[in-house]
Amino acid sequence: MADDPNLKHVDSWFVSSQPHEYYYFKSTMKGEFPSKTDDEVTQAILACRKAIAPSEGREKLKECVRRRLGGF
Repeated sequence: MADDPNLKHVDSWFVSSQPHEYYYFKSTMKGEFPSKTDDEVTQAILACRKAIAPSEGREKLKECVRRRLGGF
């Protein structure tokens, strides 16, 4: 399920361990960091998935991946 278009709540249905969510999330992160290789993005996501529970939400995972890839 996609994020709420009105941004009234955090997407509570996002679970990073589901394959379709993972692939969509990975392509989103690759789009934000086009200079990073596919392996670098994958490693950052996997490291963050170890630190953050799969059900904690997309935004928390995004923040972690961005920090690991040096964007924020």
